[in-house]
Amino acid sequence: MLNQMYGQPPPTGTTGTQETTGTNPAPNPNMPMPMPMFNPFAMFGMPTGPIPGSQGPQVPTTTVAPEVKYQEQLKKLEEMGFVNKETNLQVLIATNGNINLAIERLFNLMGK
Repeated sequence: MLNQMYGQPPPTGTTGTQETTGTNPAPNPNMPMPMPMFNPFAMFGMPTGPIPGSQGPQVPTTTVAPEVKYQEQLKKLEEMGFVNKETNLQVLIATNGNINLAIERLFNLMGK
C-alpha cells in the first residue's frame, strides 16, 4: 500500500497489502516537494518569526484609583506646601506621576 502512495505498483504476486519492515520507502522523484513558507522580508534581513516581546497590547486587568496610584507623590507635594489635593491629583495624572514635572506645572499654575 505504501508503494501505491508513492506511485509505485505493488510487487507481483501480492494483493497490495504487506507488512512494513520498519524502513521508509524511497520518496517518489515525481512528487513535488513541499514549499517552504514564503517570507517577503527575509531578503531584507528581517526576522522570520514573531518579534520577541510582541504579545499585543498589555491591558491591566484591574484599574487603580489615581488617589491610590499616586499616593506617595500626593504626600510629597503636600509636604512641600502644595495643599490643594484635587489640583495636585490632576497634575499628577497629566504627568503620569512624574513628581518633578508636576511641581513645575504647579508653579506655572501659580504664576511663578
